Parts: sequence; C-alpha cells; structure tokens
Amino acid sequence: MSNRSSIAVLISYKGIKLLFPGDCAIHFFEDMLPDKIDIVKLPHHGSGKNTDKNFIQNTYVSY
Repeated sequence: MSNRSSIAVLISYKGIKLLFPGDCAIHFFEDMLPDKIDIVKLPHHGSGKNTDKNFIQNTYVSY
C-alpha cells in the first residue's frame, strides 16, 4: 500500500481541531484541511517532503 492510500483523521471537539494525517502527501493539506488546526501529529515521521510552510502556519501549538 502506498502513502497515497494513507488514512487521515480530523477530529473536532468543543471548538478544538485535532489532525492525525498518517502519511498523507503535501497536496492533502493544500486541498482538504480547514483554515486552522489546534493539535497536529506530524505526517510521515515529520518528513520535510510531507509538510510545508503553509501547513506549519495553519497550526497553533502551545509547546
């Protein structure tokens, strides 16, 4: 199974959005995500190939 078949989970609870993107490719973030995400597990072990500046800017992290 390729990474293009990866499953992503977006949970919204009491106004907080959590994202577990699996190994999704960068285009997933450009096309599918809401404006802001509160909690994120980085995709594909934090690989630079699966994240970009826009992705990082659209997350709010407290630490």
